[in-house]
Amino acid sequence: MRKRFIRVAVFCALTAVAAPVFTGCSDYDDDIRSLQEQIDQVKELPHISTADMTAAINSAIETLQGQMETAIAGKADNSTVSELQQLVAELTTLANGKADASEVIALSDRINDLIEEVNGLDGTLNQKLTALQEEIGTLQENLAKAQEDLNAALKDKADASEISKLQETIAGINQTLAERLTEFNNVKEMAENNGEAIAEIQTQLTQLETLKSDISELQEANLEHIAKFQSLDTQLGGIDEEMDKLSARIEEVASSSATAETINSIISRIQALEDYKAQTLEALVTQANADHEQLVQAIADIADLESKLSQYATLEGLQANYYDKEAIDEKFAGIETTLTDLGLLKNMIQSVVYMPNAETSYGQTSFYQLQVRNSNNVWTSVAQDTVTTVRFRVSPAKYAENFTDNYDVSFDGFKMNRAPSNFLSIRECTGDPTTGIVTMKVNTDIEAGSVYAVCLKVKPKATNEVDKNSDLTTNYFGVQHAVLRADDVKTVCDNANSGRLNYRGEQTVDYSTGRKYVGYDANGTALLGGKDLATVFPADIFSTTYDFVNPTDQTRASFSIGETSGVLGIAEDAEGSVALIGRKVQAEANTRVGRVRTFTTQYSQITVDDIELTETLTLNATDFKNFNGLSWKDTEQRWEVSEAAYLRIFNKGEMMGDDQFFTYDMVNESNKAAYIEVDKQNKKIYLVIRGGANIDQNLPTTLTVQYGSTSSGAQRRYVITANVNAPMTYPNHTLTTDSHFWAGTDENGTVVFQPKVTRNSADQITGVDFSMNLESVFTGYTDDVTAIDNVGGEVTNNWRIANPTGTTVSGHTLTIDQNTYNNGALNMSTAITYGQHTTHRYAANIVVEGFSGTWVPGETTIYVSDRNEANIETSKGFQWNDMFGNPMWKDGVAWFGNNLPGGNVYDYATGTNPFTLWGLTKPTYELVNADDAKYVTLDPNTGVINFTEDGKTWQLVENLVIRIRVKAASPWGTIADYANNDIITIIVPAAQ
Repeated sequence: MRKRFIRVAVFCALTAVAAPVFTGCSDYDDDIRSLQEQIDQVKELPHISTADMTAAINSAIETLQGQMETAIAGKADNSTVSELQQLVAELTTLANGKADASEVIALSDRINDLIEEVNGLDGTLNQKLTALQEEIGTLQENLAKAQEDLNAALKDKADASEISKLQETIAGINQTLAERLTEFNNVKEMAENNGEAIAEIQTQLTQLETLKSDISELQEANLEHIAKFQSLDTQLGGIDEEMDKLSARIEEVASSSATAETINSIISRIQALEDYKAQTLEALVTQANADHEQLVQAIADIADLESKLSQYATLEGLQANYYDKEAIDEKFAGIETTLTDLGLLKNMIQSVVYMPNAETSYGQTSFYQLQVRNSNNVWTSVAQDTVTTVRFRVSPAKYAENFTDNYDVSFDGFKMNRAPSNFLSIRECTGDPTTGIVTMKVNTDIEAGSVYAVCLKVKPKATNEVDKNSDLTTNYFGVQHAVLRADDVKTVCDNANSGRLNYRGEQTVDYSTGRKYVGYDANGTALLGGKDLATVFPADIFSTTYDFVNPTDQTRASFSIGETSGVLGIAEDAEGSVALIGRKVQAEANTRVGRVRTFTTQYSQITVDDIELTETLTLNATDFKNFNGLSWKDTEQRWEVSEAAYLRIFNKGEMMGDDQFFTYDMVNESNKAAYIEVDKQNKKIYLVIRGGANIDQNLPTTLTVQYGSTSSGAQRRYVITANVNAPMTYPNHTLTTDSHFWAGTDENGTVVFQPKVTRNSADQITGVDFSMNLESVFTGYTDDVTAIDNVGGEVTNNWRIANPTGTTVSGHTLTIDQNTYNNGALNMSTAITYGQHTTHRYAANIVVEGFSGTWVPGETTIYVSDRNEANIETSKGFQWNDMFGNPMWKDGVAWFGNNLPGGNVYDYATGTNPFTLWGLTKPTYELVNADDAKYVTLDPNTGVINFTEDGKTWQLVENLVIRIRVKAASPWGTIADYANNDIITIIVPAAQ
């Protein structure tokens, strides 16, 4: 492949792109001369930096030295090679210095002699070439042997499965041979001209060293431009890193469920960015006096677009619908405009790769010859396909369009012991600039039963040589001319197993619709995966006629079939004959292939149908007497058919009035909510709707009248359908929620429960009632339910009441056990229903909270002057009131008892502990600092303290501060005003 030197070598320093090993050395000559001219220009431009130019030259030298090592690898006589390198360098120096012509001629003659000597030396490339030749020879022998086996099998009339197996073997050998030929050509190009290659590489190395010297003499650029190049280098490093990531991600995306169109669009745009990047770099170095700001901006735009595309190169990115093709293409258009203005975009194809054929086992391109057995049971060729399709992937993708306008293309190939061939000839070529796929229609002169390794050769047209476009050769791929042996050919079609006929001749069956010809081998395996043979071979080799299977005189009198059209129907003279009902007929297709053999395909048997008589009624005032609307009732409803509807029913088809109609056997759908009922005795027809039935969607119900049978015993039917159109109307009764208690909507309400207290004659509390009658959240509930019941509706049985732990339900009363309830969710619901239909729903959450009462703090700071005082009370003034403000706990004790003259006043009666009634626990006490137990003892139930012996023994030299926490909690929620009022501080002042 021919590459531009600047693109492949000089930019390695900036982009870290590895140069290919076997790049033709002569391809670089023009580019080195061009670079010398640019350096000469740079000498007149002192503002341009030379650092990047030097780095690029060093990279090019490193690349050429690597190629030199490859060229001289393993040469037996390195002294000859060394002398060749030395003399070439001297010659180059003399040429640059305008040396004497005779001296140059002498050196040139000696160099030519050395080139011949070097070419005669063996090296590792020669050894590699020899090994490849031996492997290719072995493959050729194997291929020839397999070909002989195939020819013998064909001659011996082997079955199709054996032929197919041999062709598979040949295709596999050819696949390996194609790969080795590609490798052989790469090695051969270098190995055959080692001496010339070494000389050319040495010439270029010497010239590059001279260029480095010239560059070193240039003035250093100013800091502004150095910064620009450094910034650009950083940007490009990021782009290359992202390119590596994208390449890895593309495989993941390609195997996902994303569409091929989306994936190909993303891939082609990433390829375009790679091209834009390289072309912009070329302009920065080769056009030193260009508009650098415009070029640097182009690189920034490319990096921005690539970052955007990186979001799409994952399965998640595609599924997230990031890919806005129109917006992306608009940005690409902007970059292309910029690069076109700079003269960078040209029709330069970088690669062309063969796309394997997914329909063949090894991806090869295949031509086929079709054979069938003749009357003497001898395999005979009947057809040869002339055209097939091959596809190639072109990069960059957009150059696939108008591919053959810019390039001359031809095929080359290889087969042992055969004269040169065109292999494949191109009849048509199209290219898709979106996917980069070039599709060619080709034919071949390869003989049947042969397989070749073929490649596509691409050469720029003469008009494009000025742009130095590349000569390209694709990888080798297999081309097979296979023999297909068909033991059977089936004529398949869309109606092969379907189709109906009625005795009136109103239906036909067309066996030509979707017709295709499928070949099968001796094992019953479909050839070419069941592909239509008429799409592979000329369609005119298949000639099909149609007939009946084993026809009788009765068959031909009753039925007709188009000999070439394949349309089956009732014979014109037999149309309308009831005697046809139940008769059977079977058609067949007889396909002659290549005028050699006829294959018969039989289709499914068809039974002639009766035409079912039908009549349709609708539940309305026209078809039914006294109908005035469809309403729900809990009792049966019925309507008689109208006189007009009776006439339609009796005058249908072969009916003969009501006398005959009511004598037939009939079957209705009495299991449905609505059905047709026949009173044969009174000659009446009714539509009946069951009591309590719900008809909330259109309901058809049928009456099947069996009015006779055919000559074959088939039953004739008359189907009467009555359509009941929904919806039916329902009574409009409701329940009324009490707005004083119920907040929210009927179906999503909230009610808050409040316990009730009972009192004695002294107005003291004796109990707390945690039960609730849920019916009481409605007004007029009993009367409303009675009204609903009277029209057949239901409410009572529709109640649903949550019943968590610690609750009981009796009827519609919910009761909470205050000692075991664990705050489970409470709710209630009911509905008004008529049968299975619900007209109104009611539901509410029951809130249980706010029963915790209120905390009243007492003295929170107490001073103690005498540590010998016994039973010091700490709870003076502390009080816990219930939710109604009645004290439950006061001064450290539960507050209940008898109200005596001059004594304490209790709101809770004797024997009625408020904590038991409310499901609460009395407060307890604890030392905030456990170490204070050295000084005092604390009664956890009363809060009384006494000083210990240690606490009383010594005189205090500083205040003793003891803090006590009063612990109170409620399962009903927060105690009002308890927070921050639960600490009592005891202070014992130090001695004065």
